[in-house]
Amino acid sequence: IDCGDFSDPLIEAELLGIDGGTPPHKMGIFEQAGAGTVLLAEVDELPARLQEAMVHLLERHELKRLNSTTPVPARARVIASTGVDLRARISAGLFREDLYQRLSAETLELPPLRERADDIRALARHFLERRPRAPRDLTPEAEAALRVYSWPENLRELREVVEEAALRARGERIGVEDLPERVRGEQRSGPLPSLREVEIRHIERVLQEARGNQRRASRILGISRWSLSRRLRKYGLQPRIEQ
Repeated sequence: IDCGDFSDPLIEAELLGIDGGTPPHKMGIFEQAGAGTVLLAEVDELPARLQEAMVHLLERHELKRLNSTTPVPARARVIASTGVDLRARISAGLFREDLYQRLSAETLELPPLRERADDIRALARHFLERRPRAPRDLTPEAEAALRVYSWPENLRELREVVEEAALRARGERIGVEDLPERVRGEQRSGPLPSLREVEIRHIERVLQEARGNQRRASRILGISRWSLSRRLRKYGLQPRIEQ
């Protein structure tokens, strides 16, 4: 579950479940997972109240649904991912240190896709192999364009770009002309931009392509409308709606 895609009360109900309403109760993700695994993407986006509930869940292996005081067993293993420095969030008072300690028993640091250019062709071919009647490779020019693009949304964006290009391609390989304009038009020069700069620039490009329509822009970005609105407020962006 992507923690950045829900507002505070919605994500609490989604993870922990809720008693009352219609139907009388709803099982959350942790109950549904049973003894399986729950992946919390963008765990840094968890609201403070839910961070406290997660500490309780990880300590006692139980949870309490919204509107309930009855504990429910929670046996699922938890894997969390984030693209930010949680230590910095702790110092800023935005993330609980006790939750960090429980989540970081085993850690794996994966460099962003823009720093793994040598992996891009293999990943692109993997995504193509999953689609019937799709091209099976890239032209050298298309591969070069993918290698220099900054990939603010990492692997998810690469998959979407490759799948979109596969629909446009007419030959056995994806050409640079099949790639979205934002990908084939980006050139890397000078020092690498910060993640904040990359994300702002990418959101601005998508909004321009969507002519200011936030619903369409959120679909292109692969995030919820609420998550896009939160990023617009965070970066002080004001999309201009074109007629």
